[in-house]
Amino acid sequence: AQAEAEPEVPLTKTKHTLSFRFVGREMLEGKTFQDPDLDTARAYFKSKIFMRGTGSMCARGKDMARLGAGINLYLNLQCYLIVLMAILTVLYVPAFLMATSGSRITEEEMDPLGLAKFTMGNSGSAEVATSGNTTALTNTTTFVTLAGRTMESAEASKLLTAADFLGSVVFLGFLLFFKTRIVALSHSLSDHTVSIGDFAVFVKGLPPTATAAEVRDHFSALYDLSKPSWTWKGYCGCCRINGRREPLPPVPSKSPVKDVSNTGDEQYLDKWVCEVAMATRNGSTIRVFRKMDGLLNRVTEAKYAVQRYKADSKHADAEKCRKADAKRMKLETKLIKLQKLNKLRDVESSDVVGAFVTFQHAESAYRCQSDYHYTFSTRCQPHPIRFEHKGKKYRLKVEEAPPPSDVIWENIEASKRQLCWRRTLTNGVLFILLVLSFILILLAQKQKQDFNAKLPRLDMCDVELPALAYGTYDFPAGAKLRRVRGNDDSCGDSKFFLEFYDSNDASASPVAGTTGTCTDNCLLTSDTTTCERLDGKGTYPLSTVVGCYCLNVLKEYVSEHGVFSGASKAQTDEGDLCIDSLTNYVASQSLLIVAALSVVFINVVLQRVLKALARFERHATVSHEQLSMTFKVFLAQLLNTGIIVLIVHAKLPNVNPDGTVFGDVGLFAGEHEGFGRGWYPTVGVSIMLTMLVQSIFPHMVPLGRALVLRP
Repeated sequence: AQAEAEPEVPLTKTKHTLSFRFVGREMLEGKTFQDPDLDTARAYFKSKIFMRGTGSMCARGKDMARLGAGINLYLNLQCYLIVLMAILTVLYVPAFLMATSGSRITEEEMDPLGLAKFTMGNSGSAEVATSGNTTALTNTTTFVTLAGRTMESAEASKLLTAADFLGSVVFLGFLLFFKTRIVALSHSLSDHTVSIGDFAVFVKGLPPTATAAEVRDHFSALYDLSKPSWTWKGYCGCCRINGRREPLPPVPSKSPVKDVSNTGDEQYLDKWVCEVAMATRNGSTIRVFRKMDGLLNRVTEAKYAVQRYKADSKHADAEKCRKADAKRMKLETKLIKLQKLNKLRDVESSDVVGAFVTFQHAESAYRCQSDYHYTFSTRCQPHPIRFEHKGKKYRLKVEEAPPPSDVIWENIEASKRQLCWRRTLTNGVLFILLVLSFILILLAQKQKQDFNAKLPRLDMCDVELPALAYGTYDFPAGAKLRRVRGNDDSCGDSKFFLEFYDSNDASASPVAGTTGTCTDNCLLTSDTTTCERLDGKGTYPLSTVVGCYCLNVLKEYVSEHGVFSGASKAQTDEGDLCIDSLTNYVASQSLLIVAALSVVFINVVLQRVLKALARFERHATVSHEQLSMTFKVFLAQLLNTGIIVLIVHAKLPNVNPDGTVFGDVGLFAGEHEGFGRGWYPTVGVSIMLTMLVQSIFPHMVPLGRALVLRP
């Protein structure tokens, strides 16, 4: 009858405005499809935005107060963070300039995106002292600042330490400042706005057969502002635990309920409680209705599509109409099953699990929350405030009532025992998921590390390889690698002849290597034989020699012919020797990006799973559910983004992990005992890239949905 009395809603309305009266197989039957109306869409859009689109971007005070405390705190936090980041940027300008003006990270070590150039590992440059036509590598390091002044490393370290210290002080000061601002802003908003929590409380611990009248009479009598409040001697004799010697004074200016138009129940007249809403055990029914609501919206969209593509429409498309109708029938079948399931459960429970009590005055609500909140324990609850039902006293738990939009109604009935085992189960699942993600990322990082260990060490091209070839670090300044094609045949199948020569002295003889050693002139394209550095401080694969030669060839061709033509010419001229080295080089650079994307993918999957786990915990409010999910996601992302990468690449000082459990699984079996120069282009850049992708990726899904799926 109500559906027949209501005016017909045009089909241009969105699904959010369609009511339940459009449910059924006859929905949209006989109606003509209408194209969406732009004016209607704009009006709907304005109805959903702040002040219907008339608000200023600089709005403050009462205008912003209507959005609630949470939105105000969030917007204020954004403003404070802008100021904080501006201050920290100024403090870290010296470090940024030192990094960008440095050259300690070579082109061979640089990551494909060049992020290592902005790290502290790039600060300064390794000075090369030249003597005659020989070179010697020294340990002197210098830094260049904005003013062009050159500083010794000790002086630069003092400057950076001071900047770090000031940045830490500023950040800690910001935390203290924002904490005080939260309190001040909350008080300011509470003075300008009225919330449901100012007048209402949520009561737990009521007996299942309690009635609204009993709850109303109990709280109305306790918080009658025309009389002095309750008194009680307390527990433990003279200790007077939870006792009250002096009653709170009455408030003569306050009056009881005189208008019952909100409830229409005259029994609330002259009471100090204006409404009581009982919460009963009907969570399963509510969940079924929520599922039905989602299905109804999807059925509506399917029927809307049928009308859009049917034969008499200007958008007629037989195939799309057939698919839309098949989808409609499938959804309606699911809906019918849910309706049958709901009929089986169509026995409304009257068991009380709680009550929302709204007082006539905020003073009564404040006194109620104070009395029940500040008692030592519910077991030691004062007798005057206990709820009496059928001659028995019940201890109650009272808390500020959340906003109706924040309540998850079907979860109110969850008992402490249910909440306990559900949250214990989710914490166990969370632990298992974190362990699995740890293992997956650990294996991926270890595979990447093992792959890189077999690749040429391109950071050894300029110093270590010529030093090893000449047998001394006092090698000629013009020492270079070259390929002698005429000698390739003398090396045998699949080997190529490479030698070091002095490009500055044509009369100097090239270096003759020793056959069967790491200085052999005949080399394979990808030889994984392990060789030791001249100074004994590390090893490298023999393929490093071929890799260094190919990289220099590629640089020369690119500088002479351009990127694409140079790469093509290098493949044509040196493809037989360099194709494996160049392919491995590209693969190693790509692995850095792939590793970051894999971490982000795992984080996204975990976020969806953890969101489902938070719902499974049956929190009573959306706020608590979001808090639980946020903590779990933070824990997972902290572990996956930073900690695992550090553990994989770290090496414990004076500990050899080979042959131990740590070495077998890849823990603390890396190359870095500290945060040295080599740590930044590998580990540091990996963390930077992961955080960069992680900050952008979450916005790509809604952006793609808005621009591609539903533009």
